Amino acid sequence: MRRHTPCHECAEGSPTNVVQVRLEDPAKYQSIVDAEWNIIYDKLAKCRASGAKVVLSRLAIGDLATQYFADHDIFCAGRVRGLCTMLCVCCEAPP
Repeated sequence: MRRHTPCHECAEGSPTNVVQVRLEDPAKYQSIVDAEWNIIYDKLAKCRASGAKVVLSRLAIGDLATQYFADHDIFCAGRVRGLCTMLCVCCEAPP
């Protein structure tokens, strides 16, 4: 089993970014929406490419990700309490 390195969320909490953009051209808006979808699907594809069969998250897993994982035979669960602590304890190599 691989050793768990605490992720950014575990170490510092999830950052919140708020951005406001005003666009006049619908094509520019669509390009932003398309870029966001590409980022989401790229992250999901990386989870799948890693060979993971189980994905656990301290945060909620959205409907899109849940459906993607189900379509690719990957079990997922969100809002798992104590996840960072569990992984750190379970993955530590014996002394």
